[in-house]
Amino acid sequence: MLRNHLHLHFVLAISAVALLTGCGPTSSVDLGQVSGTVTMNGEPVPGLVLIFQPVGGRPSYGRTDNNGHYTMRFTLNHDGVKTGKAGIYFDPFTLEADPESPLNTERVEVDKTQFKKIPKEFFEVFRTEVIEPGSNVIDIDIS
Repeated sequence: MLRNHLHLHFVLAISAVALLTGCGPTSSVDLGQVSGTVTMNGEPVPGLVLIFQPVGGRPSYGRTDNNGHYTMRFTLNHDGVKTGKAGIYFDPFTLEADPESPLNTERVEVDKTQFKKIPKEFFEVFRTEVIEPGSNVIDIDIS
């Protein structure tokens, strides 16, 4: 009995690790590839974290490079956003620091004063897009 109990705990622990690291099954989720550029007054906004929150699904994350370009990630190993409607907003923690993370693998020249000029409404869902299978280009201009 104790052995079965320990086996169950082991299986649950491994399952939790797989889900938290993004190793869970993604084949059952239809993903559209999403990329684009974020600009403010025509200038690229580097280092900004975007979140696409689909209706009824897990969010995808992306971070702009030095040219303001981003590609959305569903998990560490899978790019994309769940197909269907998705709300878009910027991560307010972008304003806090430049931490090491899977989204922050390359050095980006971040201008914190530029972040402070972004209107507050962009840190809540400010736009909804329908993500289609295949390639989706979604450019965002902050004005």
